[in-house]
Amino acid sequence: MHVKYETIICTYNGEAYIEAQLCSILQQSPPPIAIWVSDDGSTDKTEQIVTSTGRQSTVPIHWVRGPGQGIVKNVFSALRKTVADYVFLADQDDIWLENKVAIFSEEMYSAEDERTKFPHLIFSDAWVWHPQSEKRKSFWMANNINPSNANMLSHTAFYNSVQGASSCVNRAMIDCIKDHDAIIMHDWWMALIAASFGSITHIDEPTMLYRQHRSNLVGSSKPRLKKLMAAKNNISRSARQLEAFRSHYLDKLSDDKRDFFTDFHKSVKKGGISRMSFISKHKIKHKTLPKTLMLWAGYLTK
Repeated sequence: MHVKYETIICTYNGEAYIEAQLCSILQQSPPPIAIWVSDDGSTDKTEQIVTSTGRQSTVPIHWVRGPGQGIVKNVFSALRKTVADYVFLADQDDIWLENKVAIFSEEMYSAEDERTKFPHLIFSDAWVWHPQSEKRKSFWMANNINPSNANMLSHTAFYNSVQGASSCVNRAMIDCIKDHDAIIMHDWWMALIAASFGSITHIDEPTMLYRQHRSNLVGSSKPRLKKLMAAKNNISRSARQLEAFRSHYLDKLSDDKRDFFTDFHKSVKKGGISRMSFISKHKIKHKTLPKTLMLWAGYLTK
């Protein structure tokens, strides 16, 4: 027995890959009760391919126009159109492995207790995939990700362990989402929600092929120099995101989580010793020691 689920795919000029992704989703056991393709202004043949695939499918494939304001708003807009207990997120250019839904379903059912009343996010590892060479490597290993850290605010506050394309969320999560212009990425925002109000489950096994190509919106790695140049800016952006989260959800948080965001807010305003106290009290960390040291230095001097 499986949970009934839907899938959303946010597209933009995805004619080269969308058919293969749709086929990999339709071949799951069981298939979704519906697929929502939310397009953000494609000028290629994406719509024709999706429509043609839909005519041949027993699963309804809905083509809708996205807000045209970027990936975050497109994802949230698409999620609001769904009705199922769980909804998978999918990128237009990836490919699901044939057992993806079967593996995720086990986690859905193992969570069918009191936790289903609260936001639940499930995510898995993925194979970083270069189609021309057929070489594969773990997304988590390639990016030094410890998925267990996703549940801890001390980690998720300043870096994101969750890959949106490998994620599935429940209805309580979707109902909890509030949009804000300071959101860096939809998966990071949902990880903050789940870590603050619910739970995050990670699946160690890769369940999809994360296709690598020149036009990837978000790649698996960046040149070292660009990482160094971007570090300071990333701290400022994550701080703005946390402030937005605090403004939306502070009155709904448990005492310990409210304490975290209140201390953060004070540290931003006061700086100096207050920031050192925040880092020490809440054990703020990044995914590696060098990145943690860079985070601390950047935050103390921001």
